[in-house]
Amino acid sequence: MAKLKRGDLQALARVRLNEARLLMDGGSFAGAYYLTGLALECAFKACIARSTEEFEFPDRDHVNDSWSHNLLQLLRTAGLFDQLMAGTRTDAQFRANWETVRDWKVESRYEQKSEQEARSIYNAAMERAHGIMPWAEDHW
Repeated sequence: MAKLKRGDLQALARVRLNEARLLMDGGSFAGAYYLTGLALECAFKACIARSTEEFEFPDRDHVNDSWSHNLLQLLRTAGLFDQLMAGTRTDAQFRANWETVRDWKVESRYEQKSEQEARSIYNAAMERAHGIMPWAEDHW
């Protein structure tokens, strides 16, 4: 696999969200659910990439944690957990959106998801004023 750069991860996040929207519009809700979460994973990994310094030899735990598929672990690795928690304390809609997306798992690719589940995670990710993706974009 080629090395991923921050810009690559940002572009992948946007592509996956577009694909999720197209799948949802076509009635493929399980795929839309999965790709929305994958987009968030890519966005959080872009945040991790932003926090690295060129020519820095990374700590082994930091590297291993960066390859996680767990959204909360990725935020911790990016150093954004405290900022996320502050946002959830001051913005009830942001908190609700985080609670909707936080339990996404990469294993969801093997699960059937309803239209409601797909629309919920997509809307929580994409809501303009309180969404998780706009928040991630502010930090990537």
